[in-house]
Amino acid sequence: MNLDIPIPADLFNKFNGIKFHDDVHKYYLGDKNLISVTTLLHKYQEPFDEQYWSEIKALEYGMTPQGVITMWKAINDKSKVKGSIIHNYAELLYNNKVFQYPAEEVLKKLGEDTIKPEYDIVKGYVDNFYQDTFNKLIPIKTEFVVYDELWGLAGMMDILFWNVKKQCFQIWDWKTNKDFTMTSQYSQKLKYPMFKLDDSHINIYSLQLSAYKSILMRNTGIIIEGMYVVWLNEINPNYKVIECLDYSDFLPRLVENTQ
Repeated sequence: MNLDIPIPADLFNKFNGIKFHDDVHKYYLGDKNLISVTTLLHKYQEPFDEQYWSEIKALEYGMTPQGVITMWKAINDKSKVKGSIIHNYAELLYNNKVFQYPAEEVLKKLGEDTIKPEYDIVKGYVDNFYQDTFNKLIPIKTEFVVYDELWGLAGMMDILFWNVKKQCFQIWDWKTNKDFTMTSQYSQKLKYPMFKLDDSHINIYSLQLSAYKSILMRNTGIIIEGMYVVWLNEINPNYKVIECLDYSDFLPRLVENTQ
Protein backbone atom coordinates (compact mmCIF):
# COMPACT_ATOMS: atom_id res chain seq x y z
CA MET A 1 0.00 0.00 0.00
CA ASN A 2 1.54 3.29 -1.14
CA LEU A 3 0.91 6.00 1.48
CA ASP A 4 3.46 8.43 0.09
CA ILE A 5 0.88 11.20 -0.35
CA PRO A 6 2.09 14.28 -2.30
CA ILE A 7 0.61 17.07 -0.17
CA PRO A 8 1.81 20.59 -1.08
CA ALA A 9 2.07 23.14 1.73
CA ASP A 10 -0.39 25.39 -0.12
CA LEU A 11 -3.15 22.87 0.50
CA PHE A 12 -3.32 24.08 4.09
CA ASN A 13 -1.60 27.45 4.44
CA LYS A 14 -3.36 28.96 1.41
CA PHE A 15 -6.68 29.07 3.25
CA ASN A 16 -5.54 30.25 6.68
CA GLY A 17 -6.98 33.73 6.25
CA ILE A 18 -10.64 32.72 6.05
CA LYS A 19 -12.96 32.81 9.06
CA PHE A 20 -16.27 30.94 9.12
CA HIS A 21 -19.00 32.29 11.43
CA ASP A 22 -21.15 29.24 12.13
CA ASP A 23 -24.02 31.08 13.83
CA VAL A 24 -24.81 33.12 10.70
CA HIS A 25 -23.16 30.74 8.21
CA LYS A 26 -20.98 33.43 6.68
CA TYR A 27 -17.37 33.51 5.53
CA TYR A 28 -15.09 36.50 6.11
CA LEU A 29 -11.71 37.30 4.63
CA GLY A 30 -10.67 40.16 6.86
CA ASP A 31 -13.67 42.52 6.73
CA LYS A 32 -14.86 41.16 3.38
CA ASN A 33 -17.90 38.89 3.40
CA LEU A 34 -17.41 36.18 0.76
CA ILE A 35 -20.42 34.56 -0.87
CA SER A 36 -20.83 30.91 0.07
CA VAL A 37 -21.00 28.22 -2.59
CA THR A 38 -24.48 27.14 -1.46
CA THR A 39 -25.75 30.74 -1.54
CA LEU A 40 -24.33 31.17 -5.03
CA LEU A 41 -26.10 28.05 -6.29
CA HIS A 42 -29.43 29.08 -4.73
CA LYS A 43 -29.37 32.12 -7.01
CA TYR A 44 -29.67 29.79 -9.99
CA GLN A 45 -32.68 27.88 -8.66
CA GLU A 46 -36.24 29.01 -9.17
CA PRO A 47 -37.73 29.97 -5.78
CA PHE A 48 -40.20 27.52 -4.28
CA ASP A 49 -43.74 28.92 -4.45
CA GLU A 50 -44.79 27.92 -0.94
CA GLN A 51 -48.26 29.47 -1.08
CA TYR A 52 -49.17 27.88 -4.40
CA TRP A 53 -47.96 24.40 -3.49
CA SER A 54 -49.42 24.54 0.02
CA GLU A 55 -52.85 25.14 -1.52
CA ILE A 56 -52.37 22.23 -3.93
CA LYS A 57 -51.18 19.88 -1.20
CA ALA A 58 -53.86 21.04 1.23
CA LEU A 59 -56.50 19.57 -1.09
CA GLU A 60 -54.49 16.36 -1.43
CA TYR A 61 -53.90 15.96 2.31
CA GLY A 62 -57.24 17.27 3.57
CA MET A 63 -55.51 20.06 5.46
CA THR A 64 -55.45 23.84 5.44
CA PRO A 65 -52.67 25.56 3.45
CA GLN A 66 -51.26 26.96 6.70
CA GLY A 67 -51.32 23.47 8.20
CA VAL A 68 -49.28 22.18 5.27
CA ILE A 69 -46.78 25.03 5.65
CA THR A 70 -46.45 24.28 9.38
CA MET A 71 -45.93 20.60 8.62
CA TRP A 72 -43.26 21.42 6.05
CA LYS A 73 -41.44 23.63 8.55
CA ALA A 74 -41.43 20.88 11.17
CA ILE A 75 -40.07 18.36 8.64
CA ASN A 76 -37.41 20.84 7.52
CA ASP A 77 -36.37 21.67 11.09
CA LYS A 78 -36.03 17.97 11.92
CA SER A 79 -34.05 17.34 8.74
CA LYS A 80 -31.58 20.14 9.54
CA VAL A 81 -31.01 18.95 13.11
CA LYS A 82 -30.58 15.32 12.06
CA GLY A 83 -28.26 16.26 9.20
CA SER A 84 -26.09 18.33 11.53
CA ILE A 85 -25.84 15.47 14.03
CA ILE A 86 -24.84 12.94 11.36
CA HIS A 87 -22.24 15.33 9.94
CA ASN A 88 -20.81 15.89 13.42
CA TYR A 89 -20.65 12.16 14.09
CA ALA A 90 -18.84 11.49 10.80
CA GLU A 91 -16.38 14.34 11.38
CA LEU A 92 -15.46 13.14 14.86
CA LEU A 93 -15.19 9.54 13.69
CA TYR A 94 -12.56 10.52 11.12
CA ASN A 95 -10.71 12.53 13.75
CA ASN A 96 -10.65 9.65 16.26
CA LYS A 97 -12.93 11.48 18.68
CA VAL A 98 -15.89 10.16 20.66
CA PHE A 99 -19.32 11.56 19.74
CA GLN A 100 -22.02 12.08 22.34
CA TYR A 101 -25.57 12.17 21.00
CA PRO A 102 -26.93 15.67 21.89
CA ALA A 103 -30.26 14.62 23.38
CA GLU A 104 -30.81 17.86 25.30
CA GLU A 105 -30.04 19.98 22.24
CA VAL A 106 -32.54 17.99 20.16
CA LEU A 107 -35.26 18.48 22.76
CA LYS A 108 -34.51 22.19 22.95
CA LYS A 109 -34.73 22.66 19.20
CA LEU A 110 -37.60 20.30 18.36
CA GLY A 111 -39.57 19.91 21.58
CA GLU A 112 -39.38 16.12 21.32
CA ASP A 113 -36.78 13.65 20.12
CA THR A 114 -38.00 11.81 17.03
CA ILE A 115 -34.47 11.69 15.63
CA LYS A 116 -32.69 9.12 17.82
CA PRO A 117 -34.11 5.93 16.20
CA GLU A 118 -33.22 7.26 12.74
CA TYR A 119 -29.82 8.45 13.94
CA ASP A 120 -29.01 4.98 15.30
CA ILE A 121 -29.69 3.46 11.87
CA VAL A 122 -27.74 6.06 9.90
CA LYS A 123 -24.85 6.00 12.38
CA GLY A 124 -24.48 2.34 11.45
CA TYR A 125 -24.25 3.32 7.77
CA VAL A 126 -21.48 5.81 8.55
CA ASP A 127 -19.64 3.08 10.49
CA ASN A 128 -20.06 0.71 7.55
CA PHE A 129 -18.60 3.26 5.12
CA TYR A 130 -15.71 3.91 7.49
CA GLN A 131 -14.89 0.20 7.77
CA ASP A 132 -15.37 -0.48 4.05
CA THR A 133 -12.98 2.31 3.05
CA PHE A 134 -10.45 2.01 5.89
CA ASN A 135 -6.90 2.31 4.50
CA LYS A 136 -8.41 2.75 1.03
CA LEU A 137 -9.55 6.34 1.43
CA ILE A 138 -7.12 8.28 3.63
CA PRO A 139 -8.67 11.39 5.24
CA ILE A 140 -6.60 14.50 4.58
CA LYS A 141 -8.89 17.06 6.21
CA THR A 142 -12.49 17.20 7.43
CA GLU A 143 -14.75 20.26 7.41
CA PHE A 144 -12.24 21.87 5.09
CA VAL A 145 -12.97 25.60 4.62
CA VAL A 146 -11.63 26.93 1.31
CA TYR A 147 -12.00 30.15 -0.63
CA ASP A 148 -11.02 31.98 -3.78
CA GLU A 149 -10.27 35.65 -3.17
CA LEU A 150 -10.60 36.68 -6.81
CA TRP A 151 -13.98 35.00 -7.12
CA GLY A 152 -15.08 36.18 -3.67
CA LEU A 153 -16.33 32.64 -3.09
CA ALA A 154 -15.98 30.34 -0.08
CA GLY A 155 -17.29 27.00 1.13
CA MET A 156 -16.74 24.01 3.37
CA MET A 157 -16.26 20.49 2.03
CA ASP A 158 -17.06 17.60 4.33
CA ILE A 159 -13.89 15.62 3.68
CA LEU A 160 -10.91 15.51 1.35
CA PHE A 161 -9.61 11.97 0.79
CA TRP A 162 -6.52 10.45 -0.79
CA ASN A 163 -7.59 7.40 -2.80
CA VAL A 164 -4.81 4.85 -2.27
CA LYS A 165 -5.65 2.62 -5.23
CA LYS A 166 -6.12 5.45 -7.74
CA GLN A 167 -3.35 7.59 -6.20
CA CYS A 168 -5.37 10.80 -6.32
CA PHE A 169 -7.24 13.34 -4.20
CA GLN A 170 -11.03 13.16 -4.07
CA ILE A 171 -13.78 15.33 -2.57
CA TRP A 172 -16.54 13.55 -0.67
CA ASP A 173 -19.69 14.94 0.93
CA TRP A 174 -22.25 13.54 3.36
CA LYS A 175 -25.91 14.04 2.38
CA THR A 176 -28.80 12.99 4.64
CA ASN A 177 -31.90 14.18 2.74
CA LYS A 178 -34.86 11.78 2.46
CA ASP A 179 -34.56 11.49 -1.30
CA PHE A 180 -31.93 11.97 -3.97
CA THR A 181 -33.32 13.13 -7.29
CA MET A 182 -31.55 12.51 -10.58
CA THR A 183 -34.13 14.55 -12.53
CA SER A 184 -36.53 17.34 -11.63
CA GLN A 185 -39.88 16.09 -10.35
CA TYR A 186 -41.68 18.97 -12.07
CA SER A 187 -39.35 19.37 -15.09
CA GLN A 188 -37.92 22.50 -13.48
CA LYS A 189 -34.64 23.76 -14.91
CA LEU A 190 -31.85 25.84 -13.41
CA LYS A 191 -31.42 29.43 -14.52
CA TYR A 192 -29.05 30.64 -17.25
CA PRO A 193 -26.30 29.66 -18.01
CA MET A 194 -27.40 26.24 -16.71
CA PHE A 195 -30.88 26.33 -18.22
CA LYS A 196 -30.40 22.91 -19.81
CA LEU A 197 -29.80 21.26 -16.42
CA ASP A 198 -32.62 19.89 -14.28
CA ASP A 199 -33.00 21.36 -10.81
CA SER A 200 -32.15 18.06 -9.17
CA HIS A 201 -30.02 16.86 -6.30
CA ILE A 202 -27.41 15.31 -8.56
CA ASN A 203 -26.92 18.57 -10.47
CA ILE A 204 -26.92 20.89 -7.45
CA TYR A 205 -24.51 18.67 -5.49
CA SER A 206 -22.31 18.21 -8.56
CA LEU A 207 -22.11 21.99 -8.93
CA GLN A 208 -21.33 22.35 -5.22
CA LEU A 209 -18.47 19.86 -5.26
CA SER A 210 -17.23 21.18 -8.62
CA ALA A 211 -16.93 24.60 -6.96
CA TYR A 212 -14.76 23.12 -4.21
CA LYS A 213 -12.68 21.34 -6.84
CA SER A 214 -12.20 24.55 -8.83
CA ILE A 215 -11.18 26.52 -5.74
CA LEU A 216 -8.65 23.87 -4.67
CA MET A 217 -7.12 23.52 -8.11
CA ARG A 218 -6.94 27.31 -8.67
CA ASN A 219 -5.25 27.94 -5.34
CA THR A 220 -3.09 24.89 -4.59
CA GLY A 221 -0.88 22.46 -6.43
CA ILE A 222 -3.22 19.47 -6.17
CA ILE A 223 -5.39 17.78 -8.79
CA ILE A 224 -8.85 16.52 -7.86
CA GLU A 225 -9.86 13.35 -9.65
CA GLY A 226 -13.27 12.38 -8.40
CA MET A 227 -16.17 13.90 -6.45
CA TYR A 228 -18.66 11.75 -4.55
CA VAL A 229 -21.71 12.00 -2.33
CA VAL A 230 -22.36 9.45 0.41
CA TRP A 231 -26.14 9.42 0.77
CA LEU A 232 -27.07 8.51 4.34
CA ASN A 233 -30.75 8.02 5.07
CA GLU A 234 -32.68 5.45 7.06
CA ILE A 235 -34.99 4.70 4.09
CA ASN A 236 -32.05 2.90 2.44
CA PRO A 237 -30.63 -0.48 3.53
CA ASN A 238 -27.11 1.02 3.77
CA TYR A 239 -25.08 4.00 2.63
CA LYS A 240 -25.13 4.80 -1.08
CA VAL A 241 -22.18 6.26 -2.98
CA ILE A 242 -23.13 8.55 -5.87
CA GLU A 243 -20.48 9.92 -8.21
CA CYS A 244 -20.93 13.58 -9.04
CA LEU A 245 -20.63 15.15 -12.47
CA ASP A 246 -17.84 17.59 -13.22
CA TYR A 247 -19.37 21.03 -13.81
CA SER A 248 -16.17 22.97 -13.18
CA ASP A 249 -16.49 24.76 -16.52
CA PHE A 250 -19.65 26.49 -15.29
CA LEU A 251 -18.03 28.13 -12.27
CA PRO A 252 -16.33 31.18 -13.85
CA ARG A 253 -19.59 32.15 -15.55
CA LEU A 254 -21.67 31.66 -12.40
CA VAL A 255 -19.33 33.80 -10.32
CA GLU A 256 -19.13 36.47 -13.04
CA ASN A 257 -22.93 36.79 -13.10
CA THR A 258 -23.02 37.61 -9.36
CA GLN A 259 -20.19 40.16 -9.25
